[in-house]
Amino acid sequence: MTVGEWLQKWVAGSARLAMSTRVSYTEHINVYINPVLGNIPLTELTIADLNDFYAVLARRRTRLRGSTLSGARSRGSMPRCGPA
Repeated sequence: MTVGEWLQKWVAGSARLAMSTRVSYTEHINVYINPVLGNIPLTELTIADLNDFYAVLARRRTRLRGSTLSGARSRGSMPRCGPA
């Protein structure tokens, strides 16, 4: 069983989750976790795999902060919050 298969079963078997939470978890799994870890068999998942996953998340976050938010603010298309 792969990480992706296990996560699918976990979400499906979590009866106490609200539907909105289930949808959110599934989206996060599909967008963030499965592209990096989804095809790895659970028995072969290593600390190095997790470190790679965290590195991908960090690069994605930096890219989003650097280009999307900062760029929108500098172009004036996103207002600044707080005192001017």
